[in-house]
Amino acid sequence: MTRLILTILVLTLSSAHAQSDNWSKLPFLPPPQYDHPYAGELIINRVGPEVGVALSCPTANFVTGRAIACNLRTIGPGPKERCEIFIAADSVIASVGLTFDLVLRHEIGHCNGWPGDHPYARYISEADILVIRPIYRPYGDRHERRR
Repeated sequence: MTRLILTILVLTLSSAHAQSDNWSKLPFLPPPQYDHPYAGELIINRVGPEVGVALSCPTANFVTGRAIACNLRTIGPGPKERCEIFIAADSVIASVGLTFDLVLRHEIGHCNGWPGDHPYARYISEADILVIRPIYRPYGDRHERRR
């Protein structure tokens, strides 16, 4: 009987852990007022492993224990705003059930002022996955830089 209870407990905990690693089932996208292209200078960096993300944003609070992406937003002298985003490799992003586009939308939401405690985060819908939204221009004042 004790062995059966322990087996059920282990399976339950394993299932809960597996579900927590699928972030696509959690509220992840910013609310509509923050889910739009960023108006300032946007720099997107691919940094490879999670340690690269964590080192790029040393003051970030990664509450999940996973450093998938982060951003540094600065308001410079004058009207110039800048947001630099650091995103882990696609294999790291996929390990939590997300795509580059979804992570980029999340981080751009933060660039647009969405607080780090993620109030009013929205669930990802099938339309969010299937529809490709132009959220940044790869040329002009916005660009991608690889590290």
